[in-house]
Amino acid sequence: MANIPKVQKETAKYLTGFKTIGVGIFGIIVILIFAAVGSKVLQSEATPHWFEKNVSSEELANNPEILNGQTVTVRGEIIEGIDDNKFLIGNRSIWAKKEILIVNESGEPVPVVNDNIEIQVTGEVGEFQVAEKETGIGLGDAERYVKYENKPTIFARSIALAPKPANIASNPEQYYGKRVAVEAQIEEVVDRNSFTLDASGLSDRDLLVVQFDSLGSIPREEQTVVVTGIVRQLQVTEVERDYELTWDLEIINKLEAEYENKPVLFADKIYSSTED
Repeated sequence: MANIPKVQKETAKYLTGFKTIGVGIFGIIVILIFAAVGSKVLQSEATPHWFEKNVSSEELANNPEILNGQTVTVRGEIIEGIDDNKFLIGNRSIWAKKEILIVNESGEPVPVVNDNIEIQVTGEVGEFQVAEKETGIGLGDAERYVKYENKPTIFARSIALAPKPANIASNPEQYYGKRVAVEAQIEEVVDRNSFTLDASGLSDRDLLVVQFDSLGSIPREEQTVVVTGIVRQLQVTEVERDYELTWDLEIINKLEAEYENKPVLFADKIYSSTED
């Protein structure tokens, strides 16, 4: 197996295209992120980066002016693909129809694995105006997009798959080399550089996460977190060498016995979930 490149330099290769996803979506979680105020990102307490405030999808859909200009993170399923760079995310239940327009300005194709996998989108809340965006984001026939004007919109700077740990553990080939954002409870802290995410009984193996000293201390067991990073196949000796980790022999033996050649998530960011 070739040496694993640094996670920070990894460029995920996403699948292109859209599929309309069926009804029965129960909503999405929106996290309002204010830069440089406090810290719920799980790094060292001495180096705060972000403060998170929960906002419901209904609040964003009904009162987008409150969040206009703010950076938010949305997790949910695509309910309608518009074109290669625009889609709707939200709730199409029979009781309420709440939709948020996502305009992909990340420079990467929208990742799609299958109809049941959520995505995570981070970007700035604004208003979609055909006249202003026609040349800037390649609208083509402007009349096609008029119905989306003034719809609550996030201009996305990053988009990632948001599978559950069991999705990755049961079908890792779909995720190898891809950037993901996984929300789950911490099942076991293995050591200062690694922990597992609970697969909730849907898989016989939890998802191993490897983090680096720059992310600070590992959060506590049973805490619900969101971990972003790249999924790869674990080769313990190569990972220890390439990332200059200092696992002791007991940890190496444990990882080789339980996780060798299994999927591992190399974390580049860890932060507290809104469920906590």
